[in-house]
Amino acid sequence: FKFGAKWAAGGGDPKQAAARAMVFAGENLFTAMPKGVLTVHRTDDGVKLAEKKLGEIVWDGLAAANGRLYVSTADGKVLCLGSNRSPAPPR
Repeated sequence: FKFGAKWAAGGGDPKQAAARAMVFAGENLFTAMPKGVLTVHRTDDGVKLAEKKLGEIVWDGLAAANGRLYVSTADGKVLCLGSNRSPAPPR
């Protein structure tokens, strides 16, 4: 990269690899890929931490708040992802 990128993920056919949504949370980058695949990369070195098929994710359909990831799917669902140990929202 000419922009001094620290790391890069993906590659291959750009039509197949274009991200639908990205959100930075904590030290991780969550990326919604085509065909409903959610990936998680560590931001300091780009290591892929997880990948999960969730179903088609709508354009810009990721949000993060209070230790949880919210995902909007094309079939009208909103998924809330996070461990039970995630911090509770402020009251």
